[in-house]
Amino acid sequence: MVLLYSGAKMKKSGKNVKRQKAKYVAKLLTFAIISSTLFPVACRKQLRIKKQWPAPVSIDTLVPEATRIAREALADDDPLVRANAIEVVAATRRIRLIPKVQRLLKDEFVPVRFAAALAVGDLEYSLGKKSVTELLKDENENVRLAALYALYKLGSPDNIVLLRRTIAAGDQTVRANAALLLGNRR
Repeated sequence: MVLLYSGAKMKKSGKNVKRQKAKYVAKLLTFAIISSTLFPVACRKQLRIKKQWPAPVSIDTLVPEATRIAREALADDDPLVRANAIEVVAATRRIRLIPKVQRLLKDEFVPVRFAAALAVGDLEYSLGKKSVTELLKDENENVRLAALYALYKLGSPDNIVLLRRTIAAGDQTVRANAALLLGNRR
């Protein structure tokens, strides 16, 4: 509520003007006193309201939770979820999950076998070398290509020559995968 002093509303008589000014000043002072006492109280009450923030998160609690989620995803019914989980395991270097990834080298879906072979190679999981070697007989050329890459990463340098030859393959997907894998062989 804002009170404005308006000289136009006041009568011209001297006593009335003084009385009206006194009433106006009294009202203004009352408003100022009430405002000055209530405003800080209202502000303090607002400052005392606590927001419920989530509890601080520790890395110690996140890592086990993420590992559990990845483990479950490796066993998911959806092959795309399994393939993505394999990539997560390889990218995060979760060595404890590699035995589960190694089992997926025998998965019925090509992208899952392909991703599993790459993960075994990228993480240099030597216990998976025999399983990866069996993929050299796979019916899919992309899976065989991933097996060559994995064996190269596991210490068989001769496989890089075979990998380079596939860059001239007739299938565009095989050529693209060969280029990808040759670029990753650091």
